[in-house]
Amino acid sequence: DQAPQRVTSPPTHRPRRAARPWPLRLLAVLLIVAPAALPAAEPPSTVAAAAADAAPLVLHDGARYVGRLKDGLLDGAGRLQWDDGRSYEGHFRRGRMDGQGRYVGNGHVYAGAFVAGAMQGRGKLTREDGSVYEGEFMQGRMDGFGKLSFGGGYAYEGRFSRSKPSGLGRLVEPSGLTIDGRFDGSYEPVGDA
Repeated sequence: DQAPQRVTSPPTHRPRRAARPWPLRLLAVLLIVAPAALPAAEPPSTVAAAAADAAPLVLHDGARYVGRLKDGLLDGAGRLQWDDGRSYEGHFRRGRMDGQGRYVGNGHVYAGAFVAGAMQGRGKLTREDGSVYEGEFMQGRMDGFGKLSFGGGYAYEGRFSRSKPSGLGRLVEPSGLTIDGRFDGSYEPVGDA
């Protein structure tokens, strides 16, 4: 059995401030934001599709951003793409991923809630090894109630703390055998439920 790994969220992004006169910066913002000026209730994919013709904003780490800005920060619906293949499409607040979104990178796909740049709230994480976690996240880790399905038919459903099983839970084996019990950091029960 392979223990879950912590999946880190990308850093906060501020657009690179070039040494351009103020009117040129305003013009650049208008050119980028105007195509994405849809109501806030629009899903991120709609906003990104509407902004597809806009020139992307290049950030300090080389990532390209298409979407809304507010006070010079990524804010609202948008799409972020890194040269190494990582991407994020969803909502931003004050330069960070915040709200519902989808992050793809490092062999992982996460769709769900973000708070201040980290996976937090309900979401679904699919790892490159085929394991899938659906449940609660806190500060980028599996934390709260959730279900982790491993390849080969193994699954654990119960509480997690810091990406490890913690408290009452149920382990299901490929044969269909279920083991209810208390778990303390590993997928072996430590006592009776």
